[in-house]
Amino acid sequence: MKASASRRGSVLITCLIFAIIIAIALTSYLKLAGNSYMLADRAFLNTTAVALAEQGLEQGLECYNQLDDAATPAQAWTGWTLSGTVATFKNASFPLDNGAVGTIQIYATDYNPAPGTSPKLVAKTTVLPANGLGLSRMIEITLKRRTIFAGGLVARETIQFSTSTLVTSWNSDPDNNAATAAVGYSSAASTAHAFVGTISTANDAINTSGGDIYGRIGTGGGTVAHTGGALLTDSPTGSGWDASLVDSNFASNLVTPVAPALPAGVNTVTTSISADTTLPRAGDTAAADGKYYYNFASGAAILLGGNDRLTVSDKVVVYLQNHAGATAVSLGGTAKIQITSAGNLTVYTNGNMAVGGNGMANANANASSCLIYGTNTGSGQTIAMTGNATTVTAINAPNADFSITGSGEVWGAVIARNIALNGNAAFRYDEALPNFINTTGTGNPWGVAKWREMTQSTEREIYAGNFNF
Repeated sequence: MKASASRRGSVLITCLIFAIIIAIALTSYLKLAGNSYMLADRAFLNTTAVALAEQGLEQGLECYNQLDDAATPAQAWTGWTLSGTVATFKNASFPLDNGAVGTIQIYATDYNPAPGTSPKLVAKTTVLPANGLGLSRMIEITLKRRTIFAGGLVARETIQFSTSTLVTSWNSDPDNNAATAAVGYSSAASTAHAFVGTISTANDAINTSGGDIYGRIGTGGGTVAHTGGALLTDSPTGSGWDASLVDSNFASNLVTPVAPALPAGVNTVTTSISADTTLPRAGDTAAADGKYYYNFASGAAILLGGNDRLTVSDKVVVYLQNHAGATAVSLGGTAKIQITSAGNLTVYTNGNMAVGGNGMANANANASSCLIYGTNTGSGQTIAMTGNATTVTAINAPNADFSITGSGEVWGAVIARNIALNGNAAFRYDEALPNFINTTGTGNPWGVAKWREMTQSTEREIYAGNFNF
C-alpha cells in the first residue's frame, strides 16, 4: 500500500510539473503572440502613416496644379489656411483600424510661387494606437514645373536633316530671373545641350545626313542614320560622331494640345487680316486676365503679302480653330508678323501655317513669348517656314508636319509629327523653356523634383515651428 501510494504521489508530482511547464509555455507563447501582434499592428500603422502623408502631399500638389485655372490663388487652395505666403491644412482625429486615430498636417512653403521658384510641401502624420506609444512620419517634397518643351526637336515619327543642318542650344535666362531681359542666341552663348528625338521605334526614323548636332539624340528603339561627315557631340568644341549620345529608350506621351475655353471678353474676327494691322486694335476688349483674345471665324485667316505687317504689341491670344485642311496663316513677299518687346503671342490652330516673307520677327529673345499650338487631332496639318528669317518660338503640334527650308533659323523648341530641316536651316534650343510657366492649361503641371523622408531629429527641427496648428 505504501509503495502504491508513493507511486501515485510521484505520478501526481510529475503531472503537476508537466502542468506547470505547459502553463509557463502557454503563458510565454501567449505573451510572444501578443507582442508579435502589437509589433505587426505597429508596423501596419507605421506603413499607414506613410500612406497618409503621401495622400496629404498629393492633396497639396493638386492645389498647386489648380493655380493656373483658378480665378485667385485662394480659390485653388479652398479649405486650406493661408497666411502670408504659407498654406496649411489639418485633418485631425482620422479613424484608423484597431481603434487607432491619425492626424494629418500639410505645410506649403509658398502657395503662389513666382516663376522659376521651387516650393516645398511637407506632410506630417501622427498616429495614436489604441494601446502603446504613438508614432509619427514626416515627408518633404520639392516641386518643380514640368514642361512639354523639355526637348529641342521632338517628333512622333520622323526627323530628317540636310547636309548643312545645324542644331545647337543656349539659355535665354542664364540668371534664372524672369524679371531681367532675356539673352538672345550668339556663338559666344552657344551650348551643346540640344535634344533631337522621336518616339518612333523604326530604324532610321531619324536621319541627320551630314548635319551637326551639339547635344543628344533619342529614339523609341530604332537606329539613327547619318553620313560620315555628321557630328554628334555634347561639347561646344567637340567633333566627330559620339554614338554614346544616342539613347534608344526615349519615350514621351506627345498629347495633342487643346485650346482653352474662350473667355467672356473675346474679340471676334469675321474677315481675314490682309493688310497692316496692330493687335490689339483700338476698341478691342481685354479679358479678365489682361490678355486680348481673338476668335477667327471659318474663312477668316491671317493672309499677308507684299509689305504687309501684323504687329503684336500686347498679350495676344489667337484662335484659328475652324481651319482644318485650310490655311490659317500665310506670309508671302516681304510680309511679316512682328512681336514687339511688350508683345506676347499665343496661337491655337488646327489649320496650316505657311510662314514665308520676313517670317515671324520677335523682339523678345525668349521662346515663351511666341507659342504655337497645333490642335489638329488627325494628320495633314502643316507648319512650314521658308526664307531666311529667324523665328523665336515654341511649337507644340504633335500631329503636324513641320519644316524649315532655306537659311532660316528657329530659336526655341518644336514638337511635331514629322520634322524636316532643309538647306542651311538651323535650330537653337532654348534651355530656359523647362522653367517656362504655361498659364493656358496645356501642359505645365507641377511635379516632384525631390522626395525625402525626414527621420532624424535634426531634419525635423527645421519645420518644428511650422506645425503648431
